[in-house]
Amino acid sequence: MTFTGRIDIIAPKEYITSKISVNLGVKLGRFNELEQKIKGIIEEYSVLKERNLELEKLLEGKSAELEEANNKIRALHNEKDAVRTKVDMLLDMLHDVEVP
Repeated sequence: MTFTGRIDIIAPKEYITSKISVNLGVKLGRFNELEQKIKGIIEEYSVLKERNLELEKLLEGKSAELEEANNKIRALHNEKDAVRTKVDMLLDMLHDVEVP
């Protein structure tokens, strides 16, 4: 059996090893890049989650303030209606008075 192919096509061991090493390095580099991106996303998520909690507490505080303001407005409306009723009653009493 004779070999009729080109012998220089077969790469030496060092060449193959270096190619594998380069390919592995590129692939590991991509994994490292992916790992860094994932870590960045997790850190950003933590910051956003903390900010979200702060905003929820702020919203609760503002909701309580709004409820308090609405209660004051209702009390003022009730007071205004009570004053109006008294004024109307006094005016009705004055209508009965005859001025000479």
